[in-house]
Amino acid sequence: MSASERTETLADLEQFRPALLRWARYLSQDPTLAEDLVQATMLSAIEHFGQWQGRGPLKHWLMRILTNQHRREGRHREATVDEATWEHLATDAGWAADTALLRQERIEVLQQALLGLPEADREVLLLRDLEGIEGAEAAEMLGLSLPALKSKLHRARLRLLAAVREGPSHSLPHAPETAMSCMEVLQCLGDYVEGALAPSVVAALDAHLVDCRRCRLFSRRYADLLDHLARV
Repeated sequence: MSASERTETLADLEQFRPALLRWARYLSQDPTLAEDLVQATMLSAIEHFGQWQGRGPLKHWLMRILTNQHRREGRHREATVDEATWEHLATDAGWAADTALLRQERIEVLQQALLGLPEADREVLLLRDLEGIEGAEAAEMLGLSLPALKSKLHRARLRLLAAVREGPSHSLPHAPETAMSCMEVLQCLGDYVEGALAPSVVAALDAHLVDCRRCRLFSRRYADLLDHLARV
C-alpha cells in the first residue's frame, strides 16, 4: 500500500475511533492502554485492509482486530464463576426482592458497575447490548458458540443487575403452581425480553408472570437494565 493509500484509508477509519476507544477502555480499564490498543488496531487495519473487502460492517471488523490485539498482548479475560447456580445469581440480582426498578438508578452508577464486572462479562454485554452486534457475529468474535454466548450474556446481565442493585430486600410470597416454574422463567428470561421465544413458550411465561409477583417485578427490572445499557 502506497503512502497516499495509507493516508486515505486512515481517514476512512478515523470515524470509528470513538467506538473503538470506548471498547478499548472497557477491555483494558486503563486510558493509556486503551489509546495504545486503538492505535495498534488502526495500524493493523491499514496493513490488512485488503482482507476486509467489504464483508460485513467495517466497524465490526475493526472491533474484532482490537479484541484480538488485546488478547495477544496478554490482557486475558478473568475467570468467570460458571458453576454459580441460576438461583444464586438471580437472588443476588434481586429476583426475590421488591426493590426499586432499575430506571431509578443513575447512569453513572451503571457505568461503574459495568467496569467492575469480570472482563468476560463486560465483553459480551458491550458487544451485544451497547454496540448492538448480532448474536452470531458476537459469538464468532469471542470464540463462542451461539448458545454459549446467550448463556454468558444472560448471566452477565444478572451480575450487572446485582452490582447496581440498591435498597433493602423484602421477601415476596412464592408464586402458585403454573405451567412454568420460576426457575424455568428465569432461565429463558433473556430470550423472552429479546423476543426470541416461540409463541407457545411466550404464552406460558406470560401466564406465569400474571400470577407470580416476584417474577413479574424481576422481569421489569431485567428489561429496564437493557434499556439503560442502550443509553450508556
